[in-house]
Amino acid sequence: MCMHKNYNKKEDDIMKSIKTRLIAIFAGLILVLSLGLGAVSVNIASKNLTKNVHKNLEEMAMKEAKCIRIICGAETGYIDGIAQNSIILDEKVSWEEKVNYLQKEAERTGHINFGFIDKNGKATVFNKEKESLYVNDLDYYKKAINGNRSTSDVFIDKFTGKPIIIFATPIRENGVIKGVFYGIRDGEFLSSIVSKFKYRKTGYSCIINNKGVSIGDRNKDLALKQHNFIEAAKENSDSQQLADIIKNKMIRREVGSGEYSYQGKEKIVGFAPIEDTPWIMAVGLESKEVFNSIYELRNLLILFSIIAVAIGIFITYMVSGSIAKPITLLTTNIEKVANYDLTFVQDETSKYLNRNDEIGKIASAVTVMQNNFKSLIKNVEEASNQVSVSSKEFTATSQQASNISEEIANTIEEIARGAASQAQDAEQGANSMEELGYLLEVEQAYLKELNIFADKVVELKNEGISTVGNLVQSSKDNREISNEISEVIVSSNESAKHIQKASEMIQSIAEQTNLLALNAAIESARAGEAGKGFAVVADEIRKLAEDSNKFTIEIKDIVTILTAKTGNAVLGMHKAEEIINSQNVLVMKTEEKFNGIADSIEKAKETIENLNVFSRKMENKKNEMLELVQNLSSIAEENASGTEEASASIEEQVVSVEEIATSSQHLAELAQNLNQLIMKFEI
Repeated sequence: MCMHKNYNKKEDDIMKSIKTRLIAIFAGLILVLSLGLGAVSVNIASKNLTKNVHKNLEEMAMKEAKCIRIICGAETGYIDGIAQNSIILDEKVSWEEKVNYLQKEAERTGHINFGFIDKNGKATVFNKEKESLYVNDLDYYKKAINGNRSTSDVFIDKFTGKPIIIFATPIRENGVIKGVFYGIRDGEFLSSIVSKFKYRKTGYSCIINNKGVSIGDRNKDLALKQHNFIEAAKENSDSQQLADIIKNKMIRREVGSGEYSYQGKEKIVGFAPIEDTPWIMAVGLESKEVFNSIYELRNLLILFSIIAVAIGIFITYMVSGSIAKPITLLTTNIEKVANYDLTFVQDETSKYLNRNDEIGKIASAVTVMQNNFKSLIKNVEEASNQVSVSSKEFTATSQQASNISEEIANTIEEIARGAASQAQDAEQGANSMEELGYLLEVEQAYLKELNIFADKVVELKNEGISTVGNLVQSSKDNREISNEISEVIVSSNESAKHIQKASEMIQSIAEQTNLLALNAAIESARAGEAGKGFAVVADEIRKLAEDSNKFTIEIKDIVTILTAKTGNAVLGMHKAEEIINSQNVLVMKTEEKFNGIADSIEKAKETIENLNVFSRKMENKKNEMLELVQNLSSIAEENASGTEEASASIEEQVVSVEEIATSSQHLAELAQNLNQLIMKFEI
């Protein structure tokens, strides 16, 4: 029962020692590699994603700035078209007729009203009250009176007290500027445009002027209240970062991007100036939305690391168990031999005898050793019994001659003791050398196992390189397909732009037709009864022109949306191409790492081969030393024999008595010792 407990304890110790080391080494290696590669991947992806987002926002800001410029250009173009109508300056047309015509036009197009500014800077609104004021100090008037179309900032109307925006154009008569004609839009005009902007979930856009004042924002209150971000930062430090970007970059009309914190949220903004205006377009989104994909990648890599470590521990546990179990069984049998127990049965270890590896060799050696010891002990036991019988006979004879040969026997005994001691020392040396040989064989067994593991690592390395090669080819195929899709989207975008240009031409023709119909109606009214039929036709033409203009605007809106979507698709394809290229670079780097690992493995195999050579040399040296010790043992035995021969030649007269006495005493002691030793073995 005690031996069974010791066996279980030692088995647990061996299993823990081998399994624990293997599990710790491989689990640590897998964990370090997984976390290292994951950290590098997340860092690179984060940098590339931030760079791409900044670039995309800059491009989006430039695109939106162009859209605002086109919208404002279309607005001033429309104002310019009305200004060319002779009714504006025709003194023969009454004020009421002008007001009725322009108010209907304002109602149709969504304007608040229209107005006229003379060369003295006096602005008069086309309404029944004929409200007027001087605006000769305002920038939009100065620019328009000098012959250029212009757009004002959002400002408070002195008549209504509400925010408005003005689109102005010079009005000419016979090529001479007579004043400025302008249209009044609600102050929410620009805010309504930017509110339609959609970019991801948290995307936004806004327009500020060159003083940092909001004139268009999805939060319309900021534009209506003419919120100044630079001034607001002086009172509230929460908007200081945004104010710095506006002051140092945006109002300097730079194209760029930046990051800031506002109202507790981290944001990224891209900006670009709107040409022909003092405005700047800004497009941004929350940083959290940008880095959601990075967070998902990080969590995925952590999960992958955990799974990889778990799989590695499981595989290592199974492999180490298959190695430790036979070693444990064989160790138990060897310990029994060390405790003089040769009764163990090889049932459990017999299945390892047919193995061709080191474990099979050890199992065979233990079996052979058990059988040899049994045979040896039986032979010694028989010899001991024979010696015991002979010693009794020699004792009877030696007693008769003991008085004669006592002194000679004592002398011979002392010499024999010295020779026996020398022989015993030589025998112990031989036993030690045999133990050293056993340890060297165990070391060679471990080296062979190490060779097997190294070959397995090389095989896994080759499979990894093959997998990376397939990944490189897949990346190339993906990039070619993306390029083909990008070309189709770009072609669709160009077609949409051609449609937009055609719709603008149709709209211009419809507006001119409308003006002609209006002039025809006025002329028919002057003709009285004779012009009624003509007036009906003119009215129908005007209605057709208005319908054409309406449908043209719808087409234009649809084309604008289509252009924006195809533009976003083009940007998305460019972004996908950049990601694919980045992925390609990472794959190539991974392939280089695999090659580096392969080189290291080859060097490790060379080192293992060197250890094998060194181990074989140690085995040879051990054999040489064992041979020397055995020679010493033979010499010691020869010395003992020579001592006996010398004693015989000195005492020729008592030679027969001494031989009998010495043999009797020696055989008696030897028989006794052999019997004691044999009793220790269990056969």
